[in-house]
Amino acid sequence: MDNYSVQDFEQYLQNGKIIFLYDGLCNLCYGTVKFFYNRNPSKFEFINLQSVIKNNQLVETFKIPTSLNAVTIIKGSSRSIQDKQNQLQNPFRVLYKSQAIQECLKELKQPWCLIGFIIQLIPLSFKDFGYDLIGRFRYKIFGKSDQLCQIQKKQK
Repeated sequence: MDNYSVQDFEQYLQNGKIIFLYDGLCNLCYGTVKFFYNRNPSKFEFINLQSVIKNNQLVETFKIPTSLNAVTIIKGSSRSIQDKQNQLQNPFRVLYKSQAIQECLKELKQPWCLIGFIIQLIPLSFKDFGYDLIGRFRYKIFGKSDQLCQIQKKQK
């Protein structure tokens, strides 16, 4: 699937999925996707950012950054606020960079979930500094793919 709609994203969130948006040309990003997929394939919906940022409605509705420099996740929020008509407002949270990775780690089994909780104790400015530093050199260190990398879901 390459053409996603707001309804698709809402359906993923209602089904308890975490939408994991990544740079589909970055080998490090794709390796990260495979890491999470291999440990909890049913929890995540992996989508490359290139297929999303061209859809203005998705970008605006879910506050998706149009830069390819950061992993972004969209996660259902249990702290939704209801308005006067009893409709949910922002029933999701959008997390970027190190916070996104940390939240995903917490969705895995031991020892990875423990690592996610430990990383949570590190100040955000330090975590994102490290994330940005690696991100700045990711293509030079890990390479860049000639075509978009997609997860091929296992057949049931």
